Amino acid sequence: MRNRIPLAVLMQEKPETHVGVRFTCDGTIQSINTSREWYYVSCTVCTSKLEINEGVYQCSNHGPMPSPTYRYNFKVHITDNTDIVMVTCFTPKADTIVGTDCHTLVTSLTHPNPKEFPEKITNLVGKKHIFQFHFNTTTKHGPPSFILNEILDKPTTQKHLEAKPSGSNSGNKSVKAVEYAADASQTDISTSGASTPPPTVMKQQMTSEKETTPPDTQSSAKRVLFQANPSDTKKTKQE
Repeated sequence: MRNRIPLAVLMQEKPETHVGVRFTCDGTIQSINTSREWYYVSCTVCTSKLEINEGVYQCSNHGPMPSPTYRYNFKVHITDNTDIVMVTCFTPKADTIVGTDCHTLVTSLTHPNPKEFPEKITNLVGKKHIFQFHFNTTTKHGPPSFILNEILDKPTTQKHLEAKPSGSNSGNKSVKAVEYAADASQTDISTSGASTPPPTVMKQQMTSEKETTPPDTQSSAKRVLFQANPSDTKKTKQE
């Protein structure tokens, strides 16, 4: 798995030396940070948090917002049995973990409260996933933390869809809602790096690199990552 580094090793690294680099972890959600709110009222044009001004939601970028939406912003602690790290989950990446988008979940609650976690969120404890994430470089104090990029074991749903006849309407609808919509909004997290290509594309890229790179210059991505020149490593990961 690409950049599959033990969490205990990542916790010894400096986040600023790995800006935009994605890592993977086969881990378990050990707990949820319930001291923070799990969603916020958001602008429908950008991802800014709205403020109330004279009873009307206002976006600092787009003005009054009579019909705002809701976006996930909760933190989970995951472990791979080497260490425990905190990962922040934003919309739309958190949709895959929770099983529904934030707006749908909030509007389904009788008395929604960002400080009261519904079962859909609390039931995440104990769930196992292959997480892809990057360092949170905006946090200057405390131990390193991370921001979720993707849940890489979600192709389980895709395999189920592929088993259906190609003309199945229900299969087509599910792909649009679950797969394509999430990929199109990958850039919502401003600190994330370039989107990871699908597995078939990655294979083609790796083949191309082998054909154009002299054998003596090839090296493992993991081994290069933590050598003496992290800035060069960062560029390699982004490419």
